[in-house]
Amino acid sequence: MAANARIQKLVGYVRVSSVAGRDKNEEAFKSPSVQREAMERWATAKYSAAGH
Repeated sequence: MAANARIQKLVGYVRVSSVAGRDKNEEAFKSPSVQREAMERWATAKYSAAGH
């Protein structure tokens, strides 16, 4: 890590709700693991050393 590099702390919010009769295959329904993976991909793309 470079001497002038800063450690970046990020917080992601995974929303969990009841399926309540909705189709799990519906585009609007995102499982917690899918939400988490999307946040991790975004953070890696935005803040990884390779991305700069």
